[in-house]
Amino acid sequence: METFRVEVGHMHGVKPGNIVGAIANEAELDSKYIGRITIREDHSLIDLPEGMPTEILQLLKKSWVAGQRLRTSDAALALGAALVTLGLLAAIPATIAYNKLSSDAGKIAVRMEGFADEFSAILSRQIDEKVATAKAA
Repeated sequence: METFRVEVGHMHGVKPGNIVGAIANEAELDSKYIGRITIREDHSLIDLPEGMPTEILQLLKKSWVAGQRLRTSDAALALGAALVTLGLLAAIPATIAYNKLSSDAGKIAVRMEGFADEFSAILSRQIDEKVATAKAA
């Protein structure tokens, strides 16, 4: 069996019988070949025989259930797309934070270099003054 996602779920008022009926009628597939059906809020997952011909899948994409087009897709692809989206939701803010921290660190480094130069100049002047005072004495 292969799991497919269809874009109809609880929010559309769909029942498993509606999905089985649409698949059996449109694809002329005996209901005994339709496996587990999991209805979620905005979509459903359906187990169908592995290696379904693309012609049948195209027919199912055009089918209507509970006022919605089935729009079938391979569940693994849908899951992959969802995971990519979640990855981007995590990566984009992380990248923004990294860039901000890098920029702030660069500004702090410039300020520290300025401080080091100024401190070195002060020490150099004080040493020169001490040397001049020691020679004068």
